[in-house]
Amino acid sequence: MREDILAAGCRAIRQKGYRGTRVSDITRELGIGKGTFYFYFSDKKELFLECVPRIFAELFSRGWDRIRKETDPRRRLELRARAVLPVLQEFSTILQLSNEALEDEDPKLRQLGQQTCLSVRQPLEADIRNGIREGLFRDLDPRIAATFLIGIMNGLRFLQTVDKEPLSERTWNQVLDLMLHGMAPPGRY
Repeated sequence: MREDILAAGCRAIRQKGYRGTRVSDITRELGIGKGTFYFYFSDKKELFLECVPRIFAELFSRGWDRIRKETDPRRRLELRARAVLPVLQEFSTILQLSNEALEDEDPKLRQLGQQTCLSVRQPLEADIRNGIREGLFRDLDPRIAATFLIGIMNGLRFLQTVDKEPLSERTWNQVLDLMLHGMAPPGRY
């Protein structure tokens, strides 16, 4: 039953988003009572965080094969960022809920939030570490660099929301430049 609730939750969240999904949507689809839902999950937030790995797999399934085959760490980071663009809203929601979970009183929820954050950050760290080893990036802390890259992508969602415009190719190229070169003037990176 827990697996059925997870599957239904993932479907509902993908179709209606986190805010638009209600526990009653899931229980109605499965023909179960709310008590059954709450036997397995303390609330919708816990369900969502457990759905995150599945949702990630669904959201990014097309891009992962290209990323896995790519050996250049710079290109891998670009491909990762490009894979996030079409699902930027969901990506930002996942980050927001993960951060909320990190501050929750429930240790299980805090652990889920931490695992989710690490699942986003650690692949970036590995690419950055490889880039440093290959001399493509300067020597810096991969944790900090990966966290800033995640922040840049989350910032794009903020930009889209505030400006109410789709991201242009020019904007995207500036983001890539910022990701790979920071704010140093040309010739100094």
